[in-house]
Amino acid sequence: MDKTLEELMFGAENEALVAKAVQVAVERADAAGLMPAFEPYTSLAKHLSREEILELRRQARIEKAGRDQEDLEFHRKVVELLYANGNVNQDIKRQALEAIQLWQDRQTCIPRYSFTWREWLEMPPEFAKRAILDETDLGLSMRCNSPFGFLKNPGGKFSI
Repeated sequence: MDKTLEELMFGAENEALVAKAVQVAVERADAAGLMPAFEPYTSLAKHLSREEILELRRQARIEKAGRDQEDLEFHRKVVELLYANGNVNQDIKRQALEAIQLWQDRQTCIPRYSFTWREWLEMPPEFAKRAILDETDLGLSMRCNSPFGFLKNPGGKFSI
């Protein structure tokens, strides 16, 4: 005999409560127009044609490329400020290192990013500039996980 989802989750003694919670969650998701989490591709295919799905994917790639370009432009400005006149702006560096430390303390970032940003901030300016602005997968992923968010306005727009 197969067990119900509720039985698998909590056992028979809580089955009624879990069933109600699942029912409420499904109703809320339906009311919000969300696709069922357990069959996202099937649901999407039920509602959209193959061409529409491909167009959504193309649009998502275009939007991501735009965000990546914005991140690159932002980091170009960061590099200008951080290494102005061949000197390291110690205040910006200190704030970036504090942000990295906060990531580590709160465990909100993959350690690789923390380690690499620390390494880059300790490099001579010319090497650090190249690393930060590198247009490889590593440079892209590092800019997406940047410790320089404090240089942006609360709305996410550049303040520099």
